[in-house]
Amino acid sequence: MGVGRMQYILLFAMSIHAVMQGMDITFLTVLPTLADCDYHLTEFEKAMTSSVFFIGVVIGAFSFGLLGDHKGRNRALLFATAWTVYASFLTILANSYAWLLVFRFLVGIGIGGFSLRNALMFEFLPTSFRVKSAFIILISWAFGTILEIPILLIPHVKWQYIMAINHVGHFAVISCLLYLPESPRYLLKQSLHRDAKLCLLRIAQVNGACLPAGELVTEDEKAAILEADCPFPNQKVRTKYKDSLAGLFQTRILRTTTILLNIIWFSLFFAEYGMYFFSAELLKKLHGHVDPTDPPAPPMNMTAEFLSNMSLSVANTVVDRVFFPPPDSNTSLLSAAFVNSTASTFTTTTMADGFNATNFTMDPVYHCVPLTSKDYLSLFATFSGAFPGILFFFWVMDIVGRRTAIAINCAAACALIGGLMVPHLTRLPLTILLALLRAVLTAAFKILLVYTPEVYPTAIRSRGIGFHVAVGRIGAVVTPFVAQVLLSQSMVGGEFVYLAFCALSGVLALLLPIETKGRPLPD
Repeated sequence: MGVGRMQYILLFAMSIHAVMQGMDITFLTVLPTLADCDYHLTEFEKAMTSSVFFIGVVIGAFSFGLLGDHKGRNRALLFATAWTVYASFLTILANSYAWLLVFRFLVGIGIGGFSLRNALMFEFLPTSFRVKSAFIILISWAFGTILEIPILLIPHVKWQYIMAINHVGHFAVISCLLYLPESPRYLLKQSLHRDAKLCLLRIAQVNGACLPAGELVTEDEKAAILEADCPFPNQKVRTKYKDSLAGLFQTRILRTTTILLNIIWFSLFFAEYGMYFFSAELLKKLHGHVDPTDPPAPPMNMTAEFLSNMSLSVANTVVDRVFFPPPDSNTSLLSAAFVNSTASTFTTTTMADGFNATNFTMDPVYHCVPLTSKDYLSLFATFSGAFPGILFFFWVMDIVGRRTAIAINCAAACALIGGLMVPHLTRLPLTILLALLRAVLTAAFKILLVYTPEVYPTAIRSRGIGFHVAVGRIGAVVTPFVAQVLLSQSMVGGEFVYLAFCALSGVLALLLPIETKGRPLPD
């Protein structure tokens, strides 16, 4: 039947899906900083705002992966998308740190099911269109990561509302999924002959094409026919995979592939999402923000002679408007950050002849450390590095193969992280290094997303993707504590951890037993 209207509707829906997911990833990068200015968080609490989200993603990836194998790819992805929209709008009600964690956990569960997008597309689209469609999805995802930056710069918009705005486009995705049929491959796997044929007839009708001649048979029936015709009765023609996670370890090649992929998924998730978080941390150090490891500033003493030059009304205005602004004050993000970062305690001595300050002491007790407009522009440039990475390495992976392309990207990531260890980098070289690092890590991770569904048979494909995404998200759960807690104590030590995981991913990619370049999707 080729590629027609039905496939383009699916591609449009999944592209919007990818844009929304990219926007949420960028928001996740700056959420600890935004929440810090509202809730006065410690470094550990800031890391938890990200980790609790990924804990939800781990649960969602595994749960929706099982649901996709038992109830269908389309239905499971539809449920995951609706869940995410509902949970994101609940976040508007987050008026405390505890509720923020609860709602981000719920959003994470829904986004965990988005891994089914690859299984649905790869089973719905012909082999000749597989790489092109994956390329479009990845470009859409990269576009979403930079689209979020202008939204974050909109003045007077609370971050709770931005979180809901990030998922408005999913209403279009839900409409398309309700229109699209189930994956024909899934229906055949479930021995639903009639449903599979009706599905193919509908696709052919919408595309203005005709079904090819022949009868639909299930995988088991096909295996029985081949075994009956096989001249070697003791030789198995096709393996029947177990309907559980054990199916991922059923043969020696599958067992080796699954173990290696688990380590690679964990390492690349750890490295890529860590890059998001430590990008923000490195940029904040450029413009003199207070490092929590620095010694406190010495107290500032002002004599009565100095303060006597100001009238009492001016002094009261400064104290009231700067140090203690009214609750309904409409301050911008930057002005609010200035108020929080200069919040202090001070003591005065009142004498019989009126207000005469003999001692004025400022002791830093809390520092809200927001991102400035320059930081957001640097993040925009950094995240834009995904585009050349995707363009170049998608071309390369069809020449050198998936495994070698992942290894090349990981080696380049190690070199770039080594460049970040150079002390006293200015904004321009730091932004360039981060942009290049973003390019190679994104390319490695997205090639892995292409490789994983290509290597597993249909019967265990959805379960395999969900399992690896769940394991990978454990790396994403851990990485905020390295990027936001360890890096605040030892910048070089934290960067070395990321370098080690990138090197590990590259070596293991070369050890994978199956190369899927030019290989038909296994049944």
